[in-house]
Amino acid sequence: MNNISERWYKTRRRDIEDKIDNGEMLSNKRKQYESPLKKYILSITPVAFKEDQRYWAFCIGKLYKKTKNKTGKLIATIHRNSDKFPFAFFENQEDGKDYFVGGEDYQGQTIICLNDGSRVDFIGEKAKRNMEFCWQKFHISPNSKILAVEGYARNKHSEVTEYRGIRFFNFENKMELPYEEFGNRISFHYDEAIGWEDESHFLVSVIEDRRKGDLERVRDLPKKERMKCYEENNFGRRNIVYRVPVEGGEEDIKEVYSEWFTT
Repeated sequence: MNNISERWYKTRRRDIEDKIDNGEMLSNKRKQYESPLKKYILSITPVAFKEDQRYWAFCIGKLYKKTKNKTGKLIATIHRNSDKFPFAFFENQEDGKDYFVGGEDYQGQTIICLNDGSRVDFIGEKAKRNMEFCWQKFHISPNSKILAVEGYARNKHSEVTEYRGIRFFNFENKMELPYEEFGNRISFHYDEAIGWEDESHFLVSVIEDRRKGDLERVRDLPKKERMKCYEENNFGRRNIVYRVPVEGGEEDIKEVYSEWFTT
């Protein structure tokens, strides 16, 4: 269910818009990003405001269609309630159209068809309790049907800690939010999301302590061997690349490559 029209969210948006309207636009910190095929420009301008004796910042994002290597027609304006502005352009999709993925709300999603300016904003019910999965980075599958999203969320409302993970969403009907979640989540610790290996597998890297010689994972060793390993400094940090089956099933997560990690 989309909570965009719910009273609690309308009240929240009014507060956000007031802060942006009355804040200080930091034009000297404006940044511009060109789409991969150089057809569009995203301009992001921070807006500073003071609350509870501290300074905070939201963002104004403006999407333009380029004309003759210049910033051209304004397509959309996004007022985001965060100082960070994650986004992705997906141009020349299977339907021949271009799309922008971001979020007007840091707990929601905003999808814009760049060809005609049509737009869908979505906010889930969990955002009321600050528990929605917050989208941060995007990786589209080779067949453009699945969108892997890096993000974070709380498991419980009472928690302060936010847990980082990767979720997979059906990306075939791009203007229909919310997207249906697909396959298994990557909820274990990882250090870097490398991206899709193929249409069914996603690669992540993890830095782990491994015993020299047999490359056994130190944390999996019996306590006596683990303590000896540390005492003799018989271990090193190793960067491990794992292949994760997106659909799960009986296929296991597999180690596909590793190298000693150097700083």
